[in-house]
Amino acid sequence: MVALAAVATTAGAAPSAGSDAPVIAVMGNGSVEHAPDYAALKFEVVGEAKSETEALKALATRRDGIESGLSRLADAKDVRFETGEFEVKRVLPPECDPGDSYDPKPRLSTGACAPIGFVAQLDVTVQFRPAGKVGDAASLAVQLGARGVELGVSGVDDPRAMREAAVKAAFEDARAQAELLATASGAKLGPVLSINRGVDGENLVVGYAPALKAQARVLEDDGAAPLSPDVALKLTATPVVESTSLAVVFRLIR
Repeated sequence: MVALAAVATTAGAAPSAGSDAPVIAVMGNGSVEHAPDYAALKFEVVGEAKSETEALKALATRRDGIESGLSRLADAKDVRFETGEFEVKRVLPPECDPGDSYDPKPRLSTGACAPIGFVAQLDVTVQFRPAGKVGDAASLAVQLGARGVELGVSGVDDPRAMREAAVKAAFEDARAQAELLATASGAKLGPVLSINRGVDGENLVVGYAPALKAQARVLEDDGAAPLSPDVALKLTATPVVESTSLAVVFRLIR
């Protein structure tokens, strides 16, 4: 966003000042950053076997082991799990594998191109606090058999306070721009005539992840000994950023 200054004469810009009252309009931007209160990891759990049923059993066993281990991560609290996409794939002989075909042909479960195995895949998100444990959580997840481990989006316990701080910062930015432009034009800044939030009335928010809701699986403390990963991994959870913009119109006093 860039500052937008204008001297307007429309009644809509300053209805109480008359159609000939000059105004100055600016776009203020505000952004605040906060260390996350909780962090998240995303990973894939995989089970492989000769039959679909056995692949599902392998998947369930591995998932339970990963979730049980992560719930015991030393010094981690409020560990929550949420499942995402789930799929069971057939593994065909190399000579029958369609590869990257966009339109694979259906194949019978018997004969030369019968499946030689099955892979069950499940996407999982785990959210925990404090966020500073994200490195140990990632390392332990890999150690327990999770695949494709990557950082998820972090969050804060009080996002409302961040939104309010971003709005205040945006207004202060707008006022500072207006003061500068008013002084440069040899005028003084008058009262606020209107404030519109965001672009087309929409608030701009980035980098905020709400806490996992009730549908997430929460593992209770069963008294088992806490776990630490074999490999200590130093990672930093992504800071939470809230951004917004305000279109503010001021009276311009000459």
